[in-house]
Amino acid sequence: MMRNHAVHIVTHLQFMVTAMIMWWPILSPLPEFPRMSPGGTMIYLFLIGIPMMFVAALITLADVVLYPWYSAAPRVWGLSPLDDQKLGGLIMWVPGGLFYWVVMTVVFFAWVRAERAADVQEAAGRPPLRAPALPGEPPSGGMGDDRKSG
Repeated sequence: MMRNHAVHIVTHLQFMVTAMIMWWPILSPLPEFPRMSPGGTMIYLFLIGIPMMFVAALITLADVVLYPWYSAAPRVWGLSPLDDQKLGGLIMWVPGGLFYWVVMTVVFFAWVRAERAADVQEAAGRPPLRAPALPGEPPSGGMGDDRKSG
């Protein structure tokens, strides 16, 4: 990959396509492929984070440089190749894993807000509306939305 620029570009394009496929169930804008439920989204994100944390731990805790190309790369910040690798693995492990937890937290609180809105609607004697699962998602109608006003 590093010897052939075209292969390098194709590899990065594959990363982007794979990322789009991974996030599609959570951020789908199409009604034909609806978003996952909030509970399903949180489980999905938790499970997706496990392999990344495992790989990040292996990179961080390695005793040798894992990529020979990396040993030959110029040192920009004065770190040895092994220290640079460990720092990269640590960044992947902590902030990278934290990102999934932040998204899960946003989904959780949006879910709580939606449930509270449904409870308020029900307490007011009106049929509950299904509130958005994620910020920015358009609300979809619940029971009784097909009634004619009059």
